[in-house]
Amino acid sequence: MYCRNEAFEILQEEGRPMTSLSELAENYERWAAQDESRQPTQRGSAILSTRQSPDRRRKMKRVLWVLFCIFAITTICTAQSVLYFPQIVEGQGGGFVWGSGIILTNTAAPGTAVASGTLTLTKDDGTLWSLPLTDLQGNSLGSGSVSFQLAGGQATLFLTPALADHQTDTLPLTSGFATVTSNVPLAGSALFEEHGVIAGCSPGITQCEPMTGRIGEAGVPSATPLTGQTTIAFASTGDNPNSGVAIANPGTGTATITFQLLDTSGTTAGPSVTKTLAANNHTAFFINQLFPNLGSFFVGTVRITSDIPVVSTALLFEHNGQFSTFPVFPLQ
Repeated sequence: MYCRNEAFEILQEEGRPMTSLSELAENYERWAAQDESRQPTQRGSAILSTRQSPDRRRKMKRVLWVLFCIFAITTICTAQSVLYFPQIVEGQGGGFVWGSGIILTNTAAPGTAVASGTLTLTKDDGTLWSLPLTDLQGNSLGSGSVSFQLAGGQATLFLTPALADHQTDTLPLTSGFATVTSNVPLAGSALFEEHGVIAGCSPGITQCEPMTGRIGEAGVPSATPLTGQTTIAFASTGDNPNSGVAIANPGTGTATITFQLLDTSGTTAGPSVTKTLAANNHTAFFINQLFPNLGSFFVGTVRITSDIPVVSTALLFEHNGQFSTFPVFPLQ
């Protein structure tokens, strides 16, 4: 607002009143050319022109910088904001039921401009994932690609069927990733929830139904596309924990991704592994699937480098299905 008012005041002094930014931008180059082409015709006017030209040029330069300020701010404010959630999972598999959710909030002050955006779910193979989504009240929000609006200070939740009602979900286990685009910056988190048997039947009791319930739940913030990132790696057999990594390629070209495993001393733990991931595709795997010869127990880090930016998240699983999340860090 200050930049705009200053520009209008300068032009008012020059006898060139303007009422809009578009009018100011359209006329600036014409005025500059006119000022450059003016030639004094008399000695007196030449002296006067010489005295006034530096001041005139300073004013026009101020207008130019004001225009730059306005357009820079406008570009920033209207630029599209994008959030990526590298892992969304839904359905039954391995005796467990998995559900996911996306929580979004407009962190601007209440009463400010409304955010208009779209949440898009993508399957492993890059196709649209037409998964029905509901809110906390069970109202349908659409499926696959869902538009929304959030005023400053507001928040909303998008729930998959298993998260909304895990008891009735019969979908096969499917995974993918989510992309949120908006005309203003938003903050958000993915939510994973796992349900299954939490109490079995005592020996000798024939008429008994195992008790089911929530086994684990965790939130994961949105991920930034990077060409170099790292996270904690666990790999084991038996009752020890294992970590998994999910990666999505939100770009338009195929990503070549290299995984390098380091032990706690920073020493390379075997040869690196290179994989490709097509544009808009998603994949997920356990560390011991990627590096199958690690022995009974390994802990260290996995370094993920790629020729184009990709997004990733990591989770740690116990043998009984309980899980937690690991942060992913950019490489130095």
